[in-house]
Amino acid sequence: GPEDGNFLSPVDYMEGVSPSAYLLWESNGTGRGVGDYPVHFEPHAAYQTWQTWQESIKASAELRRLRSKIPELNKLLDMLCGNFRYIDFDRWEEEFCAELLYKIPNIRLDDMRARAAKVMEKFSDKREAFDEALDNAVLNIMSGNAGKVIQVIYSVGGGSGAALPAVMTSLLCQLLEDAEVLEELSDKYCLNTELLITASSSIRSSLATEGFHDLGTRLAVRLLLPHVKIGSDLRITANLVDTLEHHSPNSDAEANSLLSLCRKLVERKNVRVLDGCDSICLARHQYYLTEHRPGGAVHWLLTGIELESLVLCDGPKRSGAWQRALAAGVCYRRLVGDFTETAQSLLRRLVGEEQQGAALLFARAKEMVAAIHAKESSLAAFIPAVKVLENVTSMAGAVAARKEETIVANNIIACLEERANDEDDGVVSSLALPCMYWDLLRLASVVLGRDAAKDTRVLSSFDVRGMGVLLSKFTFVTKSLEMQDQLDSKISPKELQDTRLALGEGLKRAFVAENSMKKSASIGRPKASTTGIYAANFARHSREDQERAVRMMLEY
Repeated sequence: GPEDGNFLSPVDYMEGVSPSAYLLWESNGTGRGVGDYPVHFEPHAAYQTWQTWQESIKASAELRRLRSKIPELNKLLDMLCGNFRYIDFDRWEEEFCAELLYKIPNIRLDDMRARAAKVMEKFSDKREAFDEALDNAVLNIMSGNAGKVIQVIYSVGGGSGAALPAVMTSLLCQLLEDAEVLEELSDKYCLNTELLITASSSIRSSLATEGFHDLGTRLAVRLLLPHVKIGSDLRITANLVDTLEHHSPNSDAEANSLLSLCRKLVERKNVRVLDGCDSICLARHQYYLTEHRPGGAVHWLLTGIELESLVLCDGPKRSGAWQRALAAGVCYRRLVGDFTETAQSLLRRLVGEEQQGAALLFARAKEMVAAIHAKESSLAAFIPAVKVLENVTSMAGAVAARKEETIVANNIIACLEERANDEDDGVVSSLALPCMYWDLLRLASVVLGRDAAKDTRVLSSFDVRGMGVLLSKFTFVTKSLEMQDQLDSKISPKELQDTRLALGEGLKRAFVAENSMKKSASIGRPKASTTGIYAANFARHSREDQERAVRMMLEY
């Protein structure tokens, strides 16, 4: 504006056409995210302005003088005014688009097919057979045949197996279906589903040939995920699960990426998607086993168990029904199998049945237990096999470090002692499986033998309660052997008899040690006679005498 601060109003460079007339077609807003066009289009006003602009171009004296000086402007301005006499188009598409823009922008939608057919006839001598077939398809599409769009795109590349055309075909079909212009052929056949599955397979195969297996799987999963809904075609879910089950991620990051994509479906208790996620976890578990890294293998099994708990379990965590539901998971059973097998193998080496690879097995067990604690998963507390391996590892550590025998004894009792479940229904069970009872009893016999070899007779690694646990399990083993064929038993009668004698000797030592502890505790206390105190006249004695009599009864 001028220096005095007064601004000039916009000048109409062409009579009747405002400089802001372009806003009839375009928007001047930013950040709307809906494209560069007005929200409310007024076709009549826009057409009147366009006609006024054309007349101004033809009648402007200044433009006539300019056109005489620059002849090249004539062809350009003639085209903008809808005069194509001096323009040679190479293809019908060019002339048709020029007519729509500069000659007949107000053409009715129903008349576009007839106009396109007329323009095509002018170029009929320049078209080849393929072009003619494609032109006919375009005319069918203009007539409202939406299915022809899919057919043409599928024939020119959508069905070639290439990723990009296949995805474009699928997305276009979804758009047409959302616009309700595409009719379903039958209830049993869904074109959208078929094209979606084809696009998913094309992505995987195209990128796999280039060595990008992980990228192909991730893109295929992202393509399918939005269509896995309640009431949707089950073939989409099946294809998603098949994609996950046939893929082995090359890294933990890729596996975590796939699991995070599918987690929402797992939280909605989609069992089939859970199967695919379990497959991803087991693939990484197998990789770490191959690399001899059991800690990583345990980590991925725990990841799978957490996903299984989202689908399989309901109600409070400590209920028996919750734990039984969790035990039905694939990763849960695999973890129990691995931990039980490792605990059994390490226990056999502790009792001297096998010696080879004891150090490696001990290191493996420690790494597995460390992985449980590193994961900080509350679910591990509900898995008995984990606690068993922790106890066996503690026994092995105590034996290797030549620590007190009581450490080994306490861990043996922790594995064998029966405990009631959390449902208060009277059911009891021990942490160790019955197949481990005999090895634990043999290890207990070794500890008892070492106690007997000591000089003193008042020390015992097992207390009376612990000896009761050992005797009950020994009874279980012997009764089980009586029900089996003795010829098939791996336990000899001599070994049974030696274990029975060791347990009897251990029970005797446990009673002696307990009585010795009681006598030691009573030394230094003032002795007072408690004879003559009967239940009938208990109240006649002093309170001190009554308390002393009660303590003696509790001790003995």
